[in-house]
Amino acid sequence: SIGWPLASSQTGKLIRRFPYRSLVILGTVLILLGTLLLLSVALPVVSSSFILKNGVVLVAGFIAGLGFGFSTSAMLIAVQISVPWSERGISTASVQFFRNMGNTIGASVLGAVLTVTLAPVLASDRLQQLVAQMPANALAENADPTLGPVNALFNLAVRDTLPLATRTALSDALSGSLGWVYLGTALFAVTGALIASRFPKEVWNRD
Repeated sequence: SIGWPLASSQTGKLIRRFPYRSLVILGTVLILLGTLLLLSVALPVVSSSFILKNGVVLVAGFIAGLGFGFSTSAMLIAVQISVPWSERGISTASVQFFRNMGNTIGASVLGAVLTVTLAPVLASDRLQQLVAQMPANALAENADPTLGPVNALFNLAVRDTLPLATRTALSDALSGSLGWVYLGTALFAVTGALIASRFPKEVWNRD
């Protein structure tokens, strides 16, 4: 929420001095770096320190936000300047349409990754035994019997009522699955950088 608008506000100035392709690649590399930093939270040396762990998450989020700001703004400007003025409206709308499509597909893919990796862990005998010890009000009505217990972690009033062993096991299971989600995001960033490297260096339309 801070890095994204900060980078977006500077992209218009930087694109006058640097090729838009460089800014897109810079953005995707920053997204990759931010995602890899999020993955580092699972390392014992980071996870063992409350201050270090939260600091890494904040820095990683800021770096990823910068990456999204540079890349999305540069791609939009690149499309706008590659067409005549009479076509800029439809070109901008097209970018927004395909960006929304990408958001929908990306969220679905990463959501599927989260479910596929989390469900088997929660379905294990050990987790099911711990889930059985949860208070009756911990699970929402009609909650999914497999994935529902994880939602209890996001309700502070309910989370505090969970036995420590159950809370820890659910947190570890969720963290492990989020690691795969961050890895998927990193792969998206690498793919974006590779595609951006094939863009032309200059797309200015002189009409």
